Amino acid sequence: MTPLPKHPEKAQLILHAALKVFSEKGIEKGTIAEIAKEAGLGKGTVYQYYNSKADIYFAIEVSKAETWDLLFQTTMAKPISCSQKLELLISEGVAQTIHAGDAILVIFEIWSHTIRGLVDENSFSPMTIMYEKFHSELVALLEQGIAKGEFREMQPSGVATMIIAFMDGISIQMLMLKDQFEKNNWVEQSIQSLLNGLISKPSKDKEIQ
Repeated sequence: MTPLPKHPEKAQLILHAALKVFSEKGIEKGTIAEIAKEAGLGKGTVYQYYNSKADIYFAIEVSKAETWDLLFQTTMAKPISCSQKLELLISEGVAQTIHAGDAILVIFEIWSHTIRGLVDENSFSPMTIMYEKFHSELVALLEQGIAKGEFREMQPSGVATMIIAFMDGISIQMLMLKDQFEKNNWVEQSIQSLLNGLISKPSKDKEIQ
């Protein structure tokens, strides 16, 4: 029998349903049957696209990595300065967390699974590749900004690590302290404070001229 063709739209429908189920019940307790019901599909149809729950959350990782890569490539193609690109990357990256809603809980759970697998040395994760790639791309952006005089002298590799840690950390704090963040505009203040520490300031001699 000829296998049925697979449709990207249906695959995405399944992933969106899985995100909802996993965010409500967790990866361990959410079932294929519940995902199928949420997607309005038969359980057998889900298995035509994904062999197991592990395949589904692996696909979620891939989707997350691809979304972030698209953001980076789109930002880097814009005809703006290095400092503007960095600000846009950070603000849009944090905004993705805000707009993800409960789905971000699934991402955090996948982080936990990924880290546990790395500790046990039996796991490959697209998110690990995503972090490595983003770090190297950030280093290149910082080096370019330093060469153009936009950023002050720094150790680009260490600063890239700090930026990624900032973005992850502020995402967690936003979930913990959502009302305070919204009320006090902490996201914008935090991003601007970070950027102010990186942007090159004109010397006093240049200011006098």
